[in-house]
Amino acid sequence: SSAPSYSKAPETVFEAPRTPTMPIASTFEEVEVQVKKWCQGKNVIDMLGHIPEVYHGTFRGNLGPFAANKRKPDSEFTYAMIRKAYLKVVKDIHPDKQVKESKIVQFEAKAVFEAVSDAMEKYKKINRIA
Repeated sequence: SSAPSYSKAPETVFEAPRTPTMPIASTFEEVEVQVKKWCQGKNVIDMLGHIPEVYHGTFRGNLGPFAANKRKPDSEFTYAMIRKAYLKVVKDIHPDKQVKESKIVQFEAKAVFEAVSDAMEKYKKINRIA
């Protein structure tokens, strides 16, 4: 008898929605305006859970407790949880990984990447994390 084969479950793919509130931009200026609007009032935890609202490229990964529809209170997130989710997100949306996307989506990825990175730095500063 042969041993059973176990394979890793396929990675979940979240195709970012094209919602009426955040349609795909047609110019770089529109991308900047949309990302700036999307950032308003959000901390890094909010941003991590709402990437699909603003990023129109292919997003691979599971947002887990950060997902907008499963959102926990901020106080329930540890720095380790936030850092892990942050690293997954920025790996996926990193501008260098966008070579197959349109120029608009490449620019969008860069803008979102920078916004999320800035929010993470702000979180670390506020919480005195080196």
